[in-house]
Amino acid sequence: MGSSEVGYFPSQKKEEQSYSEIISRVCPDYLAMGMTLEEFWHGDSDYFEYVRKAHKLRCQHENYNAWLQGAYIYNALQCVAPMYRDLVKDHRADKYFTEPIEIYPKETTAAEKERAEDVKELENQATIRAWVDRANRLYSEKHKEGAENGK
Repeated sequence: MGSSEVGYFPSQKKEEQSYSEIISRVCPDYLAMGMTLEEFWHGDSDYFEYVRKAHKLRCQHENYNAWLQGAYIYNALQCVAPMYRDLVKDHRADKYFTEPIEIYPKETTAAEKERAEDVKELENQATIRAWVDRANRLYSEKHKEGAENGK
């Protein structure tokens, strides 16, 4: 694609623009992102990148907050939905959240991590013990049947 082409089709030629046209096109965008006219005209050129990144982060944060609000509303509607179902005998609302949704993961201390590992180890031991007990029971039942059939 040549330098004067725009898009996927060669027939789309880029119009020659003067610097004042480019500036008048991008200035409102940067003003909307929070940059002042003084910063736009006389500020450091690196500041433009910082403003764009900060604006992108703000937009992502607003999007996440909108999603989180939707999650709360969705859960609230799910809680009250049984009250409006005709075929359900018990028209009581379900329980709503007892605490807010965690946005950031909780910091775990070394003791909590060790405790969680111990619990996981005990669960694994109980699973293995149950499997061995079942295998032994099946083995003894099989040999008991074999001994009865061998008589």
